[in-house]
Amino acid sequence: MPNNLIKKQWAKEVAKHLVGKQIRSVRYMTNQEVKDASWYHAAIVIELDDKTLLYPMADDEGNDAGALGTNNNELQVIPVI
Repeated sequence: MPNNLIKKQWAKEVAKHLVGKQIRSVRYMTNQEVKDASWYHAAIVIELDDKTLLYPMADDEGNDAGALGTNNNELQVIPVI
């Protein structure tokens, strides 16, 4: 399947789960969450109103926490800790 079709398919799937949701809290992972994930660093955690948790990972396999880039000049990167 061509890359542009894969992107469209995934965007549609993700949108079903995220569009219209509201952010309820923002925090960094607890030490226990980092340990449970077998990671070395803590990622930012964004909790939505349906209890969905979003957190950046270093790769698709979840090998460690990941930074999150933004287009906000005052907050260009949300770092791992």
